[in-house]
This record gives sequence, structure tokens and C-alpha cells, in this order.
Amino acid sequence: MGKLVNFYTIVLVVILLATIILTAGCGCLRQACQPYGPRVTGDGTGGAIAIYEDIKGSNQHDFYVQKISPDGNALWGEKGVLIGSGYKECDSFHELHIVG
Repeated sequence: MGKLVNFYTIVLVVILLATIILTAGCGCLRQACQPYGPRVTGDGTGGAIAIYEDIKGSNQHDFYVQKISPDGNALWGEKGVLIGSGYKECDSFHELHIVG
């Protein structure tokens, strides 16, 4: 039962993260950008940690990490914490993995 609950928690976090990103989180509806590549893992306390990439053009890539509380609230601000910016600096994002 515990693994099933964790699965549903992760699904809920992914849906929540997608909602934040597509509405106010990265301003995608106001700017030509597309966030993708979210990775989510449980934090061991019922919450989750998520990372995602926000692409605002061919040369502007921003990478964020966000902590989600067990009740689904984003704890590290609207967009999360910027962990990298710029295509060259973050080119290896697709090889970044959350260990959990």
C-alpha cells in the first residue's frame, strides 16, 4: 500500500508542477518558452523534490529545483530555486538524475 500511495503522490506532484509551469510558474503563456524534462522523486517525508528546464528560446535555458510539501504546496517560491542558466552551462541537464 505504501508504494501505491507514493506513486499517487508523485503523480499528483507532476500534475501540480505542470499546472504551476503552464499558468504562472514560468510565464510560458506570456513568453515563448517551453518547460520540459521534469524529474520528480519523493523526499521520504511525503513531499517531493522536482527539477525542470525552462526554455525561453534557442539560447536561454533555465534549470530549477522545487520542493513540494506533502499537501502539494510549492515551498521554494513560485518557480523554485534557479540552479543553472544558459545553454552552455546546463547542456548536461538530460544526464542529471534525482537519487531517491
